Amino acid sequence: MRTAIPIDNVWQMLQALSLSSSNKEWLANKLIDSSKEDKRKQEATFVRESMQRAMLEVKEVQQGHKKLQSADDFFAELNQEAR
Repeated sequence: MRTAIPIDNVWQMLQALSLSSSNKEWLANKLIDSSKEDKRKQEATFVRESMQRAMLEVKEVQQGHKKLQSADDFFAELNQEAR
């Protein structure tokens, strides 16, 4: 079971500990590594979901249920969304 603890309380607890500089650096690196891993997982999920959507669209085109958009139309649509 996980318990939510306000971040200020965590910070106060850490300040109360007598951590050496190397221990503080170790802890900081662990937090950074964890954050990077979370971001990597989010990016991998985004790529996987994007590829799945693209594969479904290709399948629909192959089955004749959908017409493939031209490159010109695609870039025109991107330009409109960017505005």
